[in-house]
Amino acid sequence: MWLKKPKELNKQQGIAFGVMDGVVNVLGVLLALSVATESKVAIITGVLAAGIANALANSSGFYVSEETEGIYTQKDIISSTVLAFISSFFSAVVVLLPTFIFNLKTGLWLGFLIGILMLFTIGYIFSHANRKIAAKIGFKYVVLGAAVSLLGFLIGLLVQRWL
Repeated sequence: MWLKKPKELNKQQGIAFGVMDGVVNVLGVLLALSVATESKVAIITGVLAAGIANALANSSGFYVSEETEGIYTQKDIISSTVLAFISSFFSAVVVLLPTFIFNLKTGLWLGFLIGILMLFTIGYIFSHANRKIAAKIGFKYVVLGAAVSLLGFLIGLLVQRWL
């Protein structure tokens, strides 16, 4: 069975890809740094640096992946790649924003909760499925985000104990 060539690359794919990757990455880095150091400056700097590096790597990978498929126009690939970059970095900033506004502990908890809500929302909205399945997909994304957060937390503990 042959796949039909889509007329254009779905822009939602770049957004969902970017937000999912941005939130998951930032949650892990945020929790690792928050355990390893109590420096708000170090945490904000580290998360912003990780967020921009992740957005560049994420969008580059997205571009290469779509380009090698050879089924979309360069214009569609580039616009979706830009959306992947923006959504990845924007999601990192949104998760980090409470850390700018509140004290470190409150900011970290609010950022974590915002990230988890963003993951559920992305899974739910972009699943293109009925509501029952969409909720399952949203919860799968939440589990992934929580697992990466836990790993980041454990890495932070290990590094803190070693140094």
